[in-house]
Amino acid sequence: MWLYRFILCVSYPFVWMWMRFKYRHNMELFNEKIGCSTLNRPKGDVIWVHVRDIAAAMDIVRTLSRHNVLLTYKKKSQEVNFGSNVICQSVTLDNRVTLQKFIDFWEPSVAIHIELELRPNQLAMISKMDIP
Repeated sequence: MWLYRFILCVSYPFVWMWMRFKYRHNMELFNEKIGCSTLNRPKGDVIWVHVRDIAAAMDIVRTLSRHNVLLTYKKKSQEVNFGSNVICQSVTLDNRVTLQKFIDFWEPSVAIHIELELRPNQLAMISKMDIP
């Protein structure tokens, strides 16, 4: 784990520059990737649902739609309207700094991961922040 974190830490400035170039025409998406959301956090508890593909979350998000749900995804396969209580956002980089910004802003009360992809820093941060 320390090697993974070390490699991410050392490569972060280069990844940041590459992403800045890649998303130069979509600053909102760039900001989401580095943990700076332009969206407003709703009042009350937020349930964080993370999926690899947004289509995989349709059933669970519709079940939770009466709660405030933050849906993060790696790949947006289609436009889906889940309702006013569901906020869709691209997932941040698996980096301690970006994850800390993300978690501090959203303050999720529960985290649900579907079709889990390997994101060790994200899982460690959730555990460290005592998010069930």
